[in-house]
Amino acid sequence: MTRRIGYHPNRWSRLVMRASLVAFTLACLVLAARTLSAQAVAGMTGTISDQTGAVIPNAHVTITNEGTSVKTNAVTSSVGTYAVTGLIPGSYSLTVEAAGFAKFVETGIHIEVSTVATINATLKAGATTETTVQVTSNAIALNTTQPQIGTVLEPTVVASLPFEVAGRGRQVDQIQFLAPGVTGNTFSHRVDGGVDFEQEILYNGIPAPQPETEGYTVNFNPPFEMVHEVKVERTTFAAQYGLGQGALSYQMSSGTNSYHGDLFEINRNSMFDSVGFFNGGVWNPSNVRNAPPTDHENNYGFTVAGPVRIPKLYNGRDKTFFHYSQEWYKQNNEDTDPSTVPTALEKTGDFSDFVDAHGNLIPIFVPPNDSCGGLTPGQQFPGNKIPAGCISPTSASLIQYLPDPNRGGLDSNRTFAPFINPHIQHVWGYTIDQVLSPTQSIHWSQWRNSFSNYSFDNSPFVIQPNPLNSMKYEPALGSGFLLNYDWAIAQNKILTLGAGWIGEINDQYNQSKYSFPAIQAGVIPPNITFNGQHAPTNWGTSGAWLQSINRKLGLAFVGNMLWTEGRNTFNIGGELRRSFQDDNEEQTAGGHFSFSQIETADPNDLANTGSSFASYLLGLPDSANRSNSQELELRNWDFSPYIQDDLKLTPKLTVNLGMRWDIMVPFTEAHNNIVFFDPSVQNPAANNILGAVTRFGNCTGCAGYTRASTAWGHIGPRFGFAYQVNNKTVVQGGFS
Repeated sequence: MTRRIGYHPNRWSRLVMRASLVAFTLACLVLAARTLSAQAVAGMTGTISDQTGAVIPNAHVTITNEGTSVKTNAVTSSVGTYAVTGLIPGSYSLTVEAAGFAKFVETGIHIEVSTVATINATLKAGATTETTVQVTSNAIALNTTQPQIGTVLEPTVVASLPFEVAGRGRQVDQIQFLAPGVTGNTFSHRVDGGVDFEQEILYNGIPAPQPETEGYTVNFNPPFEMVHEVKVERTTFAAQYGLGQGALSYQMSSGTNSYHGDLFEINRNSMFDSVGFFNGGVWNPSNVRNAPPTDHENNYGFTVAGPVRIPKLYNGRDKTFFHYSQEWYKQNNEDTDPSTVPTALEKTGDFSDFVDAHGNLIPIFVPPNDSCGGLTPGQQFPGNKIPAGCISPTSASLIQYLPDPNRGGLDSNRTFAPFINPHIQHVWGYTIDQVLSPTQSIHWSQWRNSFSNYSFDNSPFVIQPNPLNSMKYEPALGSGFLLNYDWAIAQNKILTLGAGWIGEINDQYNQSKYSFPAIQAGVIPPNITFNGQHAPTNWGTSGAWLQSINRKLGLAFVGNMLWTEGRNTFNIGGELRRSFQDDNEEQTAGGHFSFSQIETADPNDLANTGSSFASYLLGLPDSANRSNSQELELRNWDFSPYIQDDLKLTPKLTVNLGMRWDIMVPFTEAHNNIVFFDPSVQNPAANNILGAVTRFGNCTGCAGYTRASTAWGHIGPRFGFAYQVNNKTVVQGGFS
């Protein structure tokens, strides 16, 4: 048994519990204390001019969230531009005031996730007490300053479209497939024809580091209704992006000044289903009637959101907002696939009923290198019967667990063993937005996703504790903790900081304990596989799977300074990532035996003679293997500083210039359990020619180092442009 210091279940549980307590404490503290917005991923920019087209410097700009009344202020630069970042996606109003001009107000501006909207304003001369109001009726604001090309999936769209509930409740990562260019499934998908596992995932602008399957988030998805808006970035030209091809950005929902919520239930039940064409041959255990497969699914939950007002703690409003979502999923289903098992005669070694599709006997032969019972090697067993003395005692030990057929024929002749398989999921999450001062705010999000079910590697002709079963128990647990902080240091400088903790447990465990005589110190059944005519359904879990320990944790810290100066909007920042993975896949711990009909076939007619089950009875596998694995505790670092300048050459043309440096430190293993081929080491077993196996560490014969060398040359230039042709058309392009 290997020692685990990483994500041992008890230690993981304690870590999650402590993090939850910290989260609760922080939430209580902020309740006693301006809404923190997302990390620098959504904002507003524009140019303020008069009716002659001349720009207006030093105009005061106020951007107000229409749902929460929270205000963000800015002042136009010497060339009449303003820029604000860290806005929560939603509906906003823009107010512009300047001496000698009427006040300008535009309402219903929709700000999308991961988008900097361009809102220009033209002021008319007049008294400052006059007001010009322009209502835009929730129009979508164009992005005319960034080269990124992506698709925003807004709450209205998401709420109006159905999402399949199958195996789990509604999954937020299914939303991305509504965007053009995304193909595959939630486990393995591609963006614009790219490669698998190359998609960057961001929650509230904070990346979710994944050490293995980048972009696969099923096990730690937040509640479906906790996500306000999603954007699929198909290009990542900005310097803030660097470690993926395409990016998927989620913005968590926030509360508003009004209380609101909902209840929902999605139900699927076999009573609504027909038998179906392909299920027409499926019999229930009593063989009385055909029945549709069991499929009972319920996905239900609720959401509540609004302001937090505690007069005894503080006075005023528009300070604290919350959003809470919780849902459950329960499914009972049944694997109704039939199996193939040997007949009662065949289990005794009598293959007189072993016939082909035309009723002709399929002969079995004494193996060429075997003379059991004095029989001549290579001859057909007399009467097609294996003498009792030739049957292996080790093979015979499992026959008692093998059920007889209860359907006709030699194939698919055994109905499924009844087992209602429960899939149970519980997901909850919340967001707290807190205004600390007119210039500072924080945003906290937390969620937890637990799921468990059983799986079968083969059709279930038996279930546990029968050692021939193929059941595995699969518990999964995912958690997310996000903290964002915004500080408007000055009218032209905004600092945004963020920290994220994304953890995942995705384990699998064999459900049987059995000591097989052919496996020394074995604790689980072996995997026994068959081929050829009338081959029995395989026994045991695939590869004799003892367990799969797969635990991942990603920590991310991000920071960005938005600094506007004249025509220039600078973004200066960086990311620090830390990835962990504890992995131990004992997939052949119980041993694997492969049986073929060739062992009992006529050497001159291998295709039409012999039986793999007869080979099993004789104890003659074609191949056998067993392997054990140590748990790997992998860790790595990444640091990525960047700088970008969005240069507004004209009110319609912006050029983006940037540079990003990705310093990726290769993985280490906590106990140096990494073995590799080193072409520079002499091999004493091969006359000291160069090239030998070594391992990390400083032990005798070890490499003398604990990780591969860091590549320092991952410096990526960025170039982009955005040109606004008219109020409906923007031409964008870029290079990275």
